[in-house]
Amino acid sequence: MKNRTGLSEDSVMDSAPYNRFSGSDPDVSFPGPKFTLCPGRRVKLMILLYSIVLFLLLVLLLVSAVKFSQLNQEMLGVKLFLISINASLLHVEEAPPKAEHYTGGLTNGQGSCKDSWVSFRSSCYQISSKKLSWEGAEKKCVEMGAHLIVINDAEEQKFISRNDLAEQLWIGLVERENEDKWSWVDGTDFTTTPKFWDSGQPDNWFQQEDCGQLHGSGLWNDAECSLFYKYICEMPAN
Repeated sequence: MKNRTGLSEDSVMDSAPYNRFSGSDPDVSFPGPKFTLCPGRRVKLMILLYSIVLFLLLVLLLVSAVKFSQLNQEMLGVKLFLISINASLLHVEEAPPKAEHYTGGLTNGQGSCKDSWVSFRSSCYQISSKKLSWEGAEKKCVEMGAHLIVINDAEEQKFISRNDLAEQLWIGLVERENEDKWSWVDGTDFTTTPKFWDSGQPDNWFQQEDCGQLHGSGLWNDAECSLFYKYICEMPAN
């Protein structure tokens, strides 16, 4: 049966479902799948974000390291400047140098000796205030027209050792060529002079002790020639 519009009721009923999808009803929603990120893409996105953060942190650390290095260089420059100023002040305030030699409490005897030298019998003696190796000490004595002390007898040994020698002193005794063969620097025959070795000396420790010295007790000891000690020079009195 047809209605006034000229359409049959069956046609009207067949078209009714299609009217539900018209845009005239605001409450009507369209069913369909929702768009969401798959788990794989989410993980990749998180990794990318973490990578960016780590990169920015690395850049920040590099910049901080450069700034710290620059600051450290500036501080070092200031420190060196202060050290140079301090050194200059010390140089200005430095006391006059001490005399290179002193008498060391040696008592004057007979004969005429230069200033800072003391006499005993026919010789003059001088104890250094500086420390040198054995060869350096002998060279210094020779420059003054003297040599390291040669102890010829018990009286000379007593003269030297009676003073309070607070430290070791080089003497003119050396083992130059052959082991167990000592000699005096002035050529005096060592076999003809008395020996005043300390107990157990010379022991030539590690085969390297070839130069003679006085202990604080005044007795002799062999020591390594390269060590630095004060020394006693001797020259003939005028």
